Amino acid sequence: MGSMITLQTDCLILGGGLAGWMAAREAAAAGLKTMLLHDGMGASPWVHGFNVPVYPEDSADIFLQDTLASGQGLSDPALARALCQDAAEVFDEIRAMGLSFNREKDGSYQALRPLGASWPRVVSIGNETGAAILTRLKEIDVMRSLAGDGLTMIVVTHEMAFARDVSTNVVFMADGVICEEGRPKDIFENPQDPKTREFLSRFLVG
Repeated sequence: MGSMITLQTDCLILGGGLAGWMAAREAAAAGLKTMLLHDGMGASPWVHGFNVPVYPEDSADIFLQDTLASGQGLSDPALARALCQDAAEVFDEIRAMGLSFNREKDGSYQALRPLGASWPRVVSIGNETGAAILTRLKEIDVMRSLAGDGLTMIVVTHEMAFARDVSTNVVFMADGVICEEGRPKDIFENPQDPKTREFLSRFLVG
């Protein structure tokens, strides 16, 4: 009989798909010692797109109405509401990782209209949305681990949440010129340079 290994953690997450990795990311960002236990990634690498209201005429309330109607009374209303209301926030988190969803020539998001939906709302990253998100989450996880071990790294990134949470010093550059340098808290909460303010506003909010 093999020996038993005992591990202690603040947060144990079961499952290595998108939900598990996103949950682990949130737990780690909250300062919890997090462990992810899984035997694979399930169907997540083959997820084609992400449901989120992107049309001006669409909304979380319409999304919820469609979801409940499609469920024909079988959906848990509280869970359906959380899914639909949180979709926009998750969408912003994914974009903040530096991932870009497909767009039309006019800049609007390409979106498919699934069965039962009032508006097109399935947006994609290339043709491999699930795989792209999982890859980026794992890249961020490795870099967080290396930073936690005390390794000094110089990292060029558009992943703003990662830069804010892991770095000890931030340098913002535009057109090959250093515009601003300082502690993450100062740069993200009180940027002084106009280009820094414009970029953070556009990237984190837009």
